[in-house]
Amino acid sequence: MNANPSYGRVRRTVHWVPVGTGLALTLFAGSGCRREAVPPARASAEDGVGTVASTVVPDSYEGPLDTVRRIHQYRREGRVAAIAPYLVPQQRAAIIEQILSVDELTSASESLKVRVNRVVGAGSASAFDRTAIANTIGPFSRDLECISEAISGDTAVVRICVDGRLPLEDVHLTRGDAHWLIQTDPPVPGLPAELRKLARVLNRVADEVERRHLTAEQIEGELALRQRPVLERIDQLVRSAQTEETPPPR
Repeated sequence: MNANPSYGRVRRTVHWVPVGTGLALTLFAGSGCRREAVPPARASAEDGVGTVASTVVPDSYEGPLDTVRRIHQYRREGRVAAIAPYLVPQQRAAIIEQILSVDELTSASESLKVRVNRVVGAGSASAFDRTAIANTIGPFSRDLECISEAISGDTAVVRICVDGRLPLEDVHLTRGDAHWLIQTDPPVPGLPAELRKLARVLNRVADEVERRHLTAEQIEGELALRQRPVLERIDQLVRSAQTEETPPPR
């Protein structure tokens, strides 16, 4: 990516992805990206986590930028468990669970897109494409580029560009014994379970598309009916989490 003066803009990672109805879907409230602007420098999960943490060790102590690149490589290869050692221990299981639930929803969306394309046509399939959710989880997104790093003692910030979007996002890391660790805002409690429910809804609708040869209008109606309760619960979870994080007025 070429240099761009607008790279100085940074956003906090609260990712809103429209899904079907007018509700907004927050996939990941804590992907390690926060609002602090740091000038660019020189440019089931829990059981598996313990096993991976003791076996996956980098060949050398990499810098923060290379650490984020390594994590992205694991994501591209589908090696989610290999990411675990690069997360702070107290957040490890929750973050891996969030990533896995997003992957499950992405897979269900891809399945629905394929079925709609086969039965209705490619033009209609694009209207039901939800695969962009794979690029809503900060440093764990599918498509990203590392821009710069800034180190201050035992902490660091890596600036990334996700899916070519601006503003850029800041990934916060802390120095661990073997390598740098990503430290995020708290994941939203209960969100992975609801994302998996939404994935099951998309899979059921995908099955109905082929079984009943639904039209585009019928698919839209099925989705609106089946996913609304899940989206409402997701919206409530996110609002509750944001309320807890918002300091009371003085």
